[in-house]
Amino acid sequence: MMKYALISIAIVSGLCGVTKAHEFWIEPQTHHTKPGTAIGVGLRLGERFLGEVFRRDDALIDKFVAVGPDGEQHIVGLSGATTSFARFDKPGAYVLGYRSHRTPHEMDADRFEAYLKEEGLGAIIPQRAKLNESDKPGREVFSRCAKSLVLVGDTSDRGYKRKLGFPLEIVPESNPLTLKPGNKLPVRILFNGKPLKDAKVVAVSKQTPSKMQTALSNNNGLVHFELPRGGAWMITTIHMTRVPELAEADWESFWASFTFEITEPNETTATSQERSKPAAKNGDDGKRASRREVPGKEPATGHRANRASVRMPHMAAAQNRCTPPPQSCRPS
Repeated sequence: MMKYALISIAIVSGLCGVTKAHEFWIEPQTHHTKPGTAIGVGLRLGERFLGEVFRRDDALIDKFVAVGPDGEQHIVGLSGATTSFARFDKPGAYVLGYRSHRTPHEMDADRFEAYLKEEGLGAIIPQRAKLNESDKPGREVFSRCAKSLVLVGDTSDRGYKRKLGFPLEIVPESNPLTLKPGNKLPVRILFNGKPLKDAKVVAVSKQTPSKMQTALSNNNGLVHFELPRGGAWMITTIHMTRVPELAEADWESFWASFTFEITEPNETTATSQERSKPAAKNGDDGKRASRREVPGKEPATGHRANRASVRMPHMAAAQNRCTPPPQSCRPS
């Protein structure tokens, strides 16, 4: 309870500054690499690929893994670092996954219902009315279910469809890494392993973050997006349920994201890797690494990391300045 209280204080202090920072995603150093290599794996907090470095905080992590043909391995790093690391020994498709612990948050009634409307969670509003809670503060716990896809070597295996068992999960039905610009990508939304109907799903390109595609999942949890350009893409969705068994909250929200890259027709895997940002080198500290990742901006820490909008109370605890060298963080 003391941990929840401290996290709640951090969130409330962060709400004094209103920004649009609610999405959370995994940003690997590259989406294409060779067997026997290790890459840097970053976390980001923001909106539509525009955001800040989110320092690793082991107290918030329930699971942070890479799952591929050689099984599941932890994505390793030091708490407080801007970059973690994953090693890929076998060729194939690897799904990176980040699952956070629950974090509690409370908003006044008007802000909570405005947030519900904006995020496609309007079905919660009549439920609150039926429970005579329309004038009461919105008390929720939220957690993150982020995934990313990395292709190791040249392979067409079906590992891209691996499920990680997250409560809310985005699963591609065709291989995003072999798509060409203009192709359609079907994705399935799962909640507790079952197709989720009427979920609001958003797709956005890193090249054109102002242009979003939005769709509702059908009875089978499916949505289809036509992806007109190459480069990095992110798909996101949110789901909320009633949790009467919790003393500290009435609702629980789950925030899922899935990042991947479409290779341009004239771009090879090698040029895609060259374009990716390097991981921290031996001797680099956290500040130097963060400047490479977000030019001109320090990583999210303290009060700046805790700022949030009415759209979503994402937060980060104050974190230390340290980035591990790749050599010391590679899994054995």
